[in-house]
Amino acid sequence: MVILFKLIVKVDWLVAILAAVISLVIKAISETLVIMIIIKVLEIGVNDIKANTYLLYTATYLSLIPLLILGLIAYRSDYSLFPKSI
Repeated sequence: MVILFKLIVKVDWLVAILAAVISLVIKAISETLVIMIIIKVLEIGVNDIKANTYLLYTATYLSLIPLLILGLIAYRSDYSLFPKSI
């Protein structure tokens, strides 16, 4: 993922590594939250989610929503993690 950031966006290595790590952390947190919500709402276990392909794909795609929302907010507000170099 770091190499993709580096090649596509043409940023520094530090920025590419930080962007990859931050996105992986957000993805892990959102996966945990989505799985916990599904377990509480449907009153099932993790093994039931793993056994049911539909629930597994639903949980996977729902966990991408927070990452997408944060990306859209950053894009719309022109947010930059680091100041632009001159």
